Amino acid sequence: MAICALLSLDKHKSAAQNMASGSNHQVISGKLNLTASQTTILEGIRHVHTNSTIALDIRYSESLIRQEAIDIFKKLGVSGRKALISKFSDENIPANA
Repeated sequence: MAICALLSLDKHKSAAQNMASGSNHQVISGKLNLTASQTTILEGIRHVHTNSTIALDIRYSESLIRQEAIDIFKKLGVSGRKALISKFSDENIPANA
C-alpha cells in the first residue's frame, strides 16, 4: 500500500511540475495557504485549463477537481474562475514574495 501511495505521489509531482513550469508554484502555495493539490489545480486554472484537463493531468477525478476549485475560490475570496484568473494572473504574483 505504501508503494502505491509513493507512486501516486510521484505521478502527482510530475504533473505538478509540468503544469507549474516557469511559474512561482512554491510562492503561490506558501503565500496563499493552499495544499499542494490545490496549488496544482490553481496553476491549471490560471493557465485556463478545464477541470477535465486538470483531472487528466494530475490523475484525479473531475468531481474532485471541481470541489477543490470551489474550496480554492472560497479561500482566495473570489467568485469563480474568471475572478481568480484576473486576481492571480502572472503579472499580479510577485516573483520573490
